[in-house]
Amino acid sequence: MSALRSWKRAIGVLAVGLVGCSGKNEGTDAGTASASASAPRMVSSSSEERLRHIEGAEQTRFVVDVGADDLTNRDPLVRRAAARALARIATPAARAGLLRALSDEDGEVITWAAYGLGATCEAAREETVAALAARALDLPEASRAPNAADAPSKSSLDPFGAIARAIGRCAASTSEPTLAAWLGSSRPRAAMSALALGDYASAKKRLREETIATLLTLAAGSASSPSVPEALFPLARVDNVPPSIVARLLDVTSARLADKSDYRLFAVRGLSHAKEGALPHLERVLAGGGSFTGPERVEAARALAKLGNDGQISLANALRKLASDGKSVAAGGDAFDVPLTIVLALKTPKEAKDTLTSLSALGAPDGTSASGKRRVSALRCASAKLLADTNFKDPLLVACDLDKGGIGTRALVEVVGRGALEGPRLDVYRKLLVDTDVRTREAAIELLGAHPEVPDAVMVLQTALSAKEAGVVATAAEVIAKAPRLASQKPDTKKKKKKDKGKDAEKAASKDPPKDPAKDKDASGDAPEALGPPAAELVKALEAALDRAQKEHDPELLASVVDALGALAIKDVGPKLETLCASTYPIEREHAASALALLTGSKRTCKPPETAGPPPPELALVSGSAPMVKETTLVLDTDAGELRIALDLSLAPVAVARFVDLAKGGYYDGNIMHRVDPSFVVQFGSPHGDGYGGPPDRIPLRCETSPLPFETLSVGVALAGRDTGSSQLFVMRARHPHLDGGYAIVGKASGPWDLVSEGDTIRRVRVE
Repeated sequence: MSALRSWKRAIGVLAVGLVGCSGKNEGTDAGTASASASAPRMVSSSSEERLRHIEGAEQTRFVVDVGADDLTNRDPLVRRAAARALARIATPAARAGLLRALSDEDGEVITWAAYGLGATCEAAREETVAALAARALDLPEASRAPNAADAPSKSSLDPFGAIARAIGRCAASTSEPTLAAWLGSSRPRAAMSALALGDYASAKKRLREETIATLLTLAAGSASSPSVPEALFPLARVDNVPPSIVARLLDVTSARLADKSDYRLFAVRGLSHAKEGALPHLERVLAGGGSFTGPERVEAARALAKLGNDGQISLANALRKLASDGKSVAAGGDAFDVPLTIVLALKTPKEAKDTLTSLSALGAPDGTSASGKRRVSALRCASAKLLADTNFKDPLLVACDLDKGGIGTRALVEVVGRGALEGPRLDVYRKLLVDTDVRTREAAIELLGAHPEVPDAVMVLQTALSAKEAGVVATAAEVIAKAPRLASQKPDTKKKKKKDKGKDAEKAASKDPPKDPAKDKDASGDAPEALGPPAAELVKALEAALDRAQKEHDPELLASVVDALGALAIKDVGPKLETLCASTYPIEREHAASALALLTGSKRTCKPPETAGPPPPELALVSGSAPMVKETTLVLDTDAGELRIALDLSLAPVAVARFVDLAKGGYYDGNIMHRVDPSFVVQFGSPHGDGYGGPPDRIPLRCETSPLPFETLSVGVALAGRDTGSSQLFVMRARHPHLDGGYAIVGKASGPWDLVSEGDTIRRVRVE
């Protein structure tokens, strides 16, 4: 799952900040949230009963259990809980209550209401933005900057910030001008408005020229007005900038490289819009020199990759200077992350052939640990597969993996896929399909979509659908959903002859099927030949996979299988899809609606049911007679050293209870860090180390999200869609505002997370 889907997806949903406030203290100032210094208050018995009731409604997604009386209760704790529950339920039915809560005088209630409206505005974008903007006019100035360094559980929830971010996420026609006007407000409000414009740019991929100019002015600062580094974030979220802005953008972003902040990463990203003018600045960042962080150097390499041939030359020169010995690479950190990123950013070996050849043969000194050999192997194989081009027999490629494990076979899959899967190449491909490394098998299965020449694709897919690993099954289903022709039996060649065509019709019926039978006509203008029906045994395997997904409570597997059944128009599963259409889980309703539309030929909508969903068993751990302690620390003994995660029950109580319970039961012992992006996240918790699945005996976690920010070392719950959390966690390597509000924050990490590499093992987890 990712953030944050599986290891092979862009996290962009990986997809999707987080969590709840503690709600322990009373506050009445409409301009600030309740996390003030006031002493904790006693909760009355009636309020305590309502709080438990509302918490249950939040977890079962039963909006009618959050009543109007809760939103007008004299106790602010009840009103806050009600607003938070509606914000997290985030269905159209919650909208009326959220609008009512927006008019509250308590800052925390306003914050949750605005956050929830930002997640439910799709059907009424303009009206929602108008209501949010009107409420902002009545708020006094916030008393603190939005990027304060407090831990999330100690931070104030900022009503204005929540309103601004909601306006940005609604992406209405009035969102940009409203937020742009607020850039002239006080520095804290300007900063929040800039982040909100980043949310808007994430949705629209563009900003007006005058908005970009204003953001650059804010980012530049002046003698009387300090720079607002948050203004750099939107510049990194647009696809392009107007030519008239490029020179100014180059001046501002390059100047901001001198300032250390969480947002300097976005100055590096923004430089890619400056084309060739950015080269010397990006080269300086990539070189490091001790003043730039690992994530910033990684982003510099990726930015250079966007600058055409000049960027490739810069990358090759940098690799030549940074190429290190095996001992340094084995130790991890920047000495490994940066060269590997450069190699992966190179398009061809042309500019760095000698260096790549040297790296392909890099040795590991005697006594190097298994994790050190794995890092050396990763750099060797990345270099070798670039040099190999289509030659899957290349000696450097064949010998690149020092441990002969998954790193080498995954590199081999990529090279094998660069040519037609025929003859000896097909023989190698068949071996990769049964490799012991699960990610190798998944990568090999994915190749089917681009290689219709594989003669036994149906059997390959059928076998994969019966695998024990959910990720292999899901991968096969995803391939079928994207290329349903692969599930077809042999083309139907028994076409009726047309009387006026005679032998010509018979000849046409014997032609090979076109490459894309989904199109109405092939390249010659003739109608494509009809394919036969899906193979019966493959359909049975899909239906069995659907039953498995439901039994094991695996939403990602279920979504993939439902998409495949819909693409194949398997009408027999219609009743099962109708049942899913009434699910309390949005991902099940969404995919069921799409599949039913394909089956019936008409648009379908699956509305949230009027009945409550099942409560998670962990709810009893946090609201029962013997509740868990507020803070618990997971101590991870890993290949990278001792790592710690301080979990905070006040942030996402049910999710935290789940992770503590799993850790106590030994679930994470022996687990691997299956996803490591040096400038983004470290992710773990997948049972087979491929980014899929979780414990089959646990129902998916409901999202316990919030308006709090994802900062460096924040810990979040990985998702494959809304309300799909299970056992996977991610740790932030840098500040990434686009995640704010989309994932549940459960705590804060500490320790050498910057030394973690993909494949590192968690030997044991101790719970303190």
